[in-house]
Amino acid sequence: MYNYILVNGYFATGASAVVDYLKEFDGVFTPDCEFRILKDPHGIIDLDTILNGNNDVLNEDMALREFATFSKKYIKTGVRFQPFGLGYENFYGKNFYKITESYIESLIDCKYRGHWWYLDILEPYHKYIIHKVFRKLKIYDDRKKSYMYFRNRDELDFIEKTRNYINQIFDDLFSNEKKNDYIVLEQAVAANQPGLAQRYFPGSKVIVVDRDPRSVYYESNTRLSSTLGQMGQYVNNTKNYSLFVDYYKKCRQESKYKGDCFRIQFEDFVLDRNDIRKKLLEYVGITEDKHIKKEEFFKPNVSIKNIDVWKHYDYDDAYRFLEKELTDYLYNY
Repeated sequence: MYNYILVNGYFATGASAVVDYLKEFDGVFTPDCEFRILKDPHGIIDLDTILNGNNDVLNEDMALREFATFSKKYIKTGVRFQPFGLGYENFYGKNFYKITESYIESLIDCKYRGHWWYLDILEPYHKYIIHKVFRKLKIYDDRKKSYMYFRNRDELDFIEKTRNYINQIFDDLFSNEKKNDYIVLEQAVAANQPGLAQRYFPGSKVIVVDRDPRSVYYESNTRLSSTLGQMGQYVNNTKNYSLFVDYYKKCRQESKYKGDCFRIQFEDFVLDRNDIRKKLLEYVGITEDKHIKKEEFFKPNVSIKNIDVWKHYDYDDAYRFLEKELTDYLYNY
């Protein structure tokens, strides 16, 4: 059983600063890669929703297939002309996919020969046509070669196996090393669903980091490779500032998984207003005497330059609009 600390942000809100700070403490493991296999599309949360809330065996078959397919993309490292990958094997151990395969197998009660039309949709067009012609000519019927997956166990079984799967990842990773007291994972669950963490990480501590919307808007225009960066540029070019306001508010809408968490304003954390870092350590249960690498990763003198970054760029019309529409979210000194 590990002490999990889940640090979550809404994009460009400074969650990585908190992760860097916790990385400086003895007995704390912080992988250099976000742990997104739960919350991303076709991840564990989507799998959970379908297996335990849908009760349609065809959809369950497809959910298991999609999780297996996309988990492979997380494992491998995409370099040069190789297929895209997130390189989890570099951060969570070379056995990550082997453990994931075992987890998937444990969720399947029965494999049987079968086929349904949705599998044809997933086929590349040229393969679908070739198979269709071969079926018509009765050369072979590829549908008789495919497997379908059936699960007949309950929700509690799924939760138990999922928790064991996550623990096994770190058991394997630490097999030849000193066990760590705490594991810090970034972006494991959505920032507006902190209560969902207890479903997969019982007893975990959840930290949610937010930031002044004007700084987030600035980042959305400068992070060219990000999805929000694309939106930020679109918003700025079209002057459709209400789109950004809608986005900012929607990300922060509370879900049914509200739950307990420790909320941090990025600006407060950097400036350490009201001893916010001390309160953070009290919340997660780490003592100050474990702080053996002070300012090795989290450098307040550097991070302070990321406060009020919006003042350094001329988006005056946008900032005035945000100040009016997002008054409750502005950072006040």
